[in-house]
Amino acid sequence: KYPKKNKILLWDSNLEEFLAKYVKRKNFTILYSRQENYNIFIIFKTLIDNNFKFSSFEYFNSYIRYVDPKILMTFSDNFSIFYKLKTPKKTKKIFIQNAYRTETKEDIFFKQKILKKNKKLNFVDYMLVFNNKVGEKYQNFINGNFKTIGSFRSNSFKILDKKKYDILFISSWRDVNLKWKLTPSVSWEKWTSRQVSLVKKLQSFAKNNNKHITVYAKYNDEREKIFFQKILGNHGWSF
Repeated sequence: KYPKKNKILLWDSNLEEFLAKYVKRKNFTILYSRQENYNIFIIFKTLIDNNFKFSSFEYFNSYIRYVDPKILMTFSDNFSIFYKLKTPKKTKKIFIQNAYRTETKEDIFFKQKILKKNKKLNFVDYMLVFNNKVGEKYQNFINGNFKTIGSFRSNSFKILDKKKYDILFISSWRDVNLKWKLTPSVSWEKWTSRQVSLVKKLQSFAKNNNKHITVYAKYNDEREKIFFQKILGNHGWSF
């Protein structure tokens, strides 16, 4: 089948379930960008329009022209090809930041020097980002406006109840290789050691001020609980 013409076209199916919280599934079309679900009719159209030459970039552009949306959006903000996609004049191109961004080789800010050289090719109407600093960083190599919204994913969950804590520590524990680089100068081992140091200082503060520490876990994982038990012991805190 040809893609469904719609007002909203979601480039990449990543996090489609969060868009579906606000927009009925029938009211947006998904452009699958990872080759798991290419559309055969759009492939033929791309070949015909480009003298039987094919590229993912031209396929995406053909798909966009066919659907002719009012909004082209994605949650895959760290895929640089999205910045270069061509849109009809009436179409607004928007990306929504879905995770923290760093300068590691796996992430988009590592490529900013290369992307900055071709900034004129990189355009979105809006970047919906976690904070102003991230928006300013993106504007170094993308033409477009940013709006700070925090985390779209986090904001989509309703607060069901409110609890009061003496001290709430939000964990950043992960089961990853300690040599993994969080940034070019900070390994996960170094980051973990900072977290351990901070937790120990919080424990000292809690004991001196008769406070209770609650650790808010990143994952529902027994290994994460054991990690904090080794730092805090078995009393004066909860997981």
